[in-house]
Amino acid sequence: MSFRYDAKIRAARAILNISRSDLAESCGISATIIQRIEGGYGSVSSANNNLLEDFFKRNGIIFHENSIEFSSEKENIQKDKHLKKLTNEEIYNSLKINQDFTSCFSNWDEYTKNNIFSVIRSFNKLGLDIWYVDMGGEIRIGFKDENEEKGKPFSFIKFKKEGFTIDFNRRVSKYSEYIKRFPISFGHGTLVDKCFVDNLEKLSSNGVELPPVIQSSSEGRLPTDYPPL
Repeated sequence: MSFRYDAKIRAARAILNISRSDLAESCGISATIIQRIEGGYGSVSSANNNLLEDFFKRNGIIFHENSIEFSSEKENIQKDKHLKKLTNEEIYNSLKINQDFTSCFSNWDEYTKNNIFSVIRSFNKLGLDIWYVDMGGEIRIGFKDENEEKGKPFSFIKFKKEGFTIDFNRRVSKYSEYIKRFPISFGHGTLVDKCFVDNLEKLSSNGVELPPVIQSSSEGRLPTDYPPL
């Protein structure tokens, strides 16, 4: 039997007995987009289709061109990314592609330099992607495919001459419960200190739950894995 794409999504959601809103939250897209897809109202971006198909694949449903295949075997969303421990030199070589970073880094003492290395290493150990945006050397941390334009940031790092700051993406209301798991006890714009770094290192060693769309899709990419800005 041949299935249209909208029918495949409806059938897959019915198999898992999952609501549109729950599917939207798990995939990091809006329920309105899923409603459009299921209603067959024209095309949507391939990126959204990929997010949906990746979610169903992790839950044992494979999309083929004209059908879906159901298996009782499910992929574990808490996948082990087998990332090797980055050295300070490897981290620096990845970050130095941005002039704003190198300008600030040259003014830092060894304490601050070691802090940025530890923070990047900890986020990488969690399997998160790390990339630059064209905003004065701002770094974003979360999920971003190599060919994706914006990505889905969970955290932000900004560089200053006296150090660097870190904050989390509070604009996404559904991220609030995940943000609480992180050891951040200072306000926006406060320089990162050793206490935060130590707690983040412990967190990354033990593992922490992240938003599903980020946790399942990020691959520990570094700034040098992306095309130049």
